[in-house]
Amino acid sequence: MLQKCSTWNIFTQASGLSIQAKQEPLMTANANLADYQAALANFPRYLANAWHDLGDGRGYFGDPSHLEAGMRSTGNVIFTAALLTSDPEYHPIDDEGSRVGLLIKARAGLAYMTHAHITGGGVCADGQPWGGVWQSSWWTTRMALGAKLIWDHLTEDERCSVERVVVFEADLQLPRLIPTGLAEDTKAEENAWDTEILATAMAMFPDHPHWALWERKLCAFAYNTFSIAQDHQEDRLTDGKPLCDWVHTVNLHSDFTLENHGAYHFCYVASPLHSLAWADYALRSQGIKSPDALYHHVADVWARVKSTFLTKRFAYVSGQDWARYTYGAYFIVPALVWLQSRLADSDARAIELARLQSLREEQYENADGSWFGRRFTQPHYTGQTAKYETDCYANIGLAYALHRLLQPHTEATPAKELPSHLNGCHVSPECGIAFVRTDRLFASFSWRTLTEPHPLALFVPLADESLAEWQANNLCGRVVLAFEDPSAVWVRGMEPTDNGFKVVGKVIYRGHGGRILYVHELRYEVDAKTQTALIRSRFVAHAKIFVRRAEGLCLAIPNDRFNGYTRTVSSLSGKIEARFNPAERPFWLRGRSLIQRLFRRLLREFQRDGHRHPMKGPWVNIDGKLGIVATNDNPGFLLRRPYGRNLPDGSLHYDLLYAPLLPLNRYYRPGEEIFRTEYTLLVGDSVATQAFAESLGKPML
Repeated sequence: MLQKCSTWNIFTQASGLSIQAKQEPLMTANANLADYQAALANFPRYLANAWHDLGDGRGYFGDPSHLEAGMRSTGNVIFTAALLTSDPEYHPIDDEGSRVGLLIKARAGLAYMTHAHITGGGVCADGQPWGGVWQSSWWTTRMALGAKLIWDHLTEDERCSVERVVVFEADLQLPRLIPTGLAEDTKAEENAWDTEILATAMAMFPDHPHWALWERKLCAFAYNTFSIAQDHQEDRLTDGKPLCDWVHTVNLHSDFTLENHGAYHFCYVASPLHSLAWADYALRSQGIKSPDALYHHVADVWARVKSTFLTKRFAYVSGQDWARYTYGAYFIVPALVWLQSRLADSDARAIELARLQSLREEQYENADGSWFGRRFTQPHYTGQTAKYETDCYANIGLAYALHRLLQPHTEATPAKELPSHLNGCHVSPECGIAFVRTDRLFASFSWRTLTEPHPLALFVPLADESLAEWQANNLCGRVVLAFEDPSAVWVRGMEPTDNGFKVVGKVIYRGHGGRILYVHELRYEVDAKTQTALIRSRFVAHAKIFVRRAEGLCLAIPNDRFNGYTRTVSSLSGKIEARFNPAERPFWLRGRSLIQRLFRRLLREFQRDGHRHPMKGPWVNIDGKLGIVATNDNPGFLLRRPYGRNLPDGSLHYDLLYAPLLPLNRYYRPGEEIFRTEYTLLVGDSVATQAFAESLGKPML
């Protein structure tokens, strides 16, 4: 059973800080434990929204499912409730958050999860047992580390039940072949989350006969998390044997980039980092030295991803298919605390402050204790939305616990110095991405948008990072065919330049049987020194195809709470104040009937699902920060503003800027040019944008 030691309770040292009944929307100047405490104090209020008391000493949060939506959320709740219960500095902001009440719920959740596990003989609220499946080791870890925090409050039967589940899930990992994945689907995050249960079993049950087996398998999973091909030739001794004897996989490219869901994906950088932090916390909170395996290539991965930080969040240079400002945005927070301790990295501290501030600002808006409620999770407390909310609480809780345990005391890089630490350029032919960051600009390119065969370019003035949105074909344009759903291959050229990077190549779209339908010729050159970029696209038919429309530019412009719900788009036609009203939802957006869903699809298909604003002239400017100048013949710009939030889970709204939008509805023959575009992008206001257009000799009609 779990052994007590001097490091058992990570909260024995009083900080003298307490939560105030009235919370302020902004954090202290240099975030400290009180800011984490203030964030976590809202948890009981959120928990009350969907706590289900089964009346027999068992209970669960939100979703009755025996799968991820149910068990992951309830595991998160157990950990967070136990964390607050065991923290001597926790002061409830109302009666709902009493220690006694949280302890009762944590124990009820433990009873529910241990009883419904496949080793417990019971079932979840949906009538099925859970456990022994993909990711169940992750859910078990949250539950078990919560139990660890309140171990002294558990009966012998409760402890034995926890041990039964933890040992079963840890032992499941022992005979496994460790998975590998490089192109499109790294296994880094899966291997990392399986380190969590092995570390937890080691920490909780040090006298168990399988302890040495768990330790060996923990090392194997950890070394094969951020594994690269070069590791297979490395014979230095680490954790008792040569590195090449530990590593049997390749889960990262040689430049420490990775791919998941089809291409580079920041969530799957943050996820393994946060899992390794959970594993390290499990061991070190019990006074056990972590093996070197947990830190394998961590510094290299962090050094690579740092330059993709904007000002409050990281860039998704190849797209994002989860709800905006969620998964990666909070997974990275405990990892940043861990990196401060491991690497004494002052940049990690500065980024942690920015991330926590951003999360706290949104949380402050939600009376129900949620992080993202007003924006998209209210009033839903099941499924994916429950995961987003409870994940965030558990990971902010872990960040707090790591601060208390590790006490990194790393001073944040001063704001004026941080950009110089983050700035840089990287081109990855292996991953198919390129990016450059300067004090005022972030620009990037990806040949794929996750699983979609479409390119994606970004040009983001860092004066307003909320201008970044990661949609397929962004800045590149596209053609829409009838009767075809093409795949693609690429001819890719990418190289760094003195002041940025250059991309030249082709996207070759193919139909059934590999027949080439059309080719997208593409050129993107970024000059970060002058804060400009040239992007050129040309679409040419290679077979007889019916083209419904051509969409030039295709710039996605987020317009939601992060920019105050308003964008100002200037052109020779004047100014358009594009205001997004989340409450403006026509009846066909609200319903879920088959007819309403079909109607919505038709409106989107024919782009009649919102407001349209044509603009004359060769240039536009957005919010006095981003200028776009058409450097070839251009019939003008069109701003399309769909109703409602139009990103996954209704998490964010974006408008679309086209130049041009051409309804073609005609056949094209092989060799016939469909359309071409060429634009210069620049950081600057409308005056600078018009002046640049005039310098090119563009007529100001």
